[in-house]
Amino acid sequence: MTQVRFTVFLTLAAVLVIAPDAPADGTGGISPEFARKLQETRLTPAEQAIADIVANGSIKDVALNRAKYISHDGIINHRIKSGDVTNQKGSGRCWMFAGFNTLRPQVIKRFGLKSFEFSECYLQFWDKLEKANKFLQEMIDYADQPLDDRRVEIIIDSPLGDGGWWTYFVDLVQKYGVVPKETMPETYNSSATGTMNHL
Repeated sequence: MTQVRFTVFLTLAAVLVIAPDAPADGTGGISPEFARKLQETRLTPAEQAIADIVANGSIKDVALNRAKYISHDGIINHRIKSGDVTNQKGSGRCWMFAGFNTLRPQVIKRFGLKSFEFSECYLQFWDKLEKANKFLQEMIDYADQPLDDRRVEIIIDSPLGDGGWWTYFVDLVQKYGVVPKETMPETYNSSATGTMNHL
């Protein structure tokens, strides 16, 4: 299916979603006549523009209602100054970012800063080191078990994943402390951990 046909298909599929009275074949399916009509349909310039937007962008992003997104409803009467938005990018460090984001407003307020971010890369290094140590210890503990032992399989399957919990964050911060992002900024692999984790 060419890109153009796929674009047309997406647009027509969207038409079907918003047109529930589309001709059916009597069993709830789409009639051959209606399917043929869809295949022969030529898009207007406006429909083609919509098809291009849908084909070239995330449905989630292009369906965003900007007016609703930027409007303020008056329910929130107190906003915490938290600085710039942080971004975990292509990594599974949401737990770490969330942990740091609970601390940031306090640091910003206490030191009168406009913005501030902790180094997630710094804490990620120690997290990976701790997980590597745990993995090696488990391999020692289960060295006499066969490779198809269920516990061994689970340990080997993902020894150094990004995932974590609030308790991981607390333990790492208590043991290794924290540093500002400028001290240890993100790298390509800290932000896109898939290949590193696999290797």
